[in-house]
Amino acid sequence: MNSNINFLFAVIAVIGIAFLAMLTRSCGGAKHPLPAYFDRTLTVDSAAALGKPVLVYVGADWCPPCQTLKGGALADRRVEKWVRENAVAVYVDATSVRDGDDTSLLLLRLGTTAYPDLILMRQKQVVARLTGAVRAKDLLAWLDKSAKAPTPAG
Repeated sequence: MNSNINFLFAVIAVIGIAFLAMLTRSCGGAKHPLPAYFDRTLTVDSAAALGKPVLVYVGADWCPPCQTLKGGALADRRVEKWVRENAVAVYVDATSVRDGDDTSLLLLRLGTTAYPDLILMRQKQVVARLTGAVRAKDLLAWLDKSAKAPTPAG
């Protein structure tokens, strides 16, 4: 009887571990690389000096929706084409932000309160914001609409 209970617990443990592994994978647990069209050397301010709108992507390695966005919509060839033709893409890594560091001050300036956060800026002003993981077609629609939005005064 004792061996039957031990066997039952072992089976339940294996099923539980397999379920957790599947859940982690389906929730964006896989880490995706940042698409190459994002320039890691530019800051938001230096990108603005290039004269094109700036697409800022704020994400973190530990954030499942960020991984979904990187591996999905941001990796889409149509999105890459739009960004290369119309904007400068900058990545802000919020993986290990600490209160008072440069990144936390930038996030405060940008108004980022959740990840992933996509911000379209023109002349150092936020024109539009899209928070959360979205599909490529929805991202393209947002980019097209945001590109036409007026630059806020300020």
